[in-house]
Amino acid sequence: MKQKLESEPHLGTDPKLVLNKAILVLAELRTFYSLMRTGIALFTFPLTFLAFLVATADMSNIFQKPFMSSLVVGLLAGILAVGVLQMQSARRKIAKANRLLGTIKREFPDIGHWLI
Repeated sequence: MKQKLESEPHLGTDPKLVLNKAILVLAELRTFYSLMRTGIALFTFPLTFLAFLVATADMSNIFQKPFMSSLVVGLLAGILAVGVLQMQSARRKIAKANRLLGTIKREFPDIGHWLI
């Protein structure tokens, strides 16, 4: 490994430092996946709640009151939009972390061998 680093001076980084950076990127990737999971939950909650309201429409008069129904639908649409935005943000961050890991795998095959 040291011969490879000496033959390519443009890399000029310590393998231990690169491994620590890879570990950091993997930890961030785990965080981004949890953000994606939260976005999916925010996305599905309004749809589930709306299905519940439709199923129990006979017992509740929420759809007969225009102000209340528009307020509920607007709130659910807002939560749905936040979920979509959070999923898109997490997807972009996951793609960036994967690109960084790909760069580490290409430039340091000994370390990349241990990264899945």
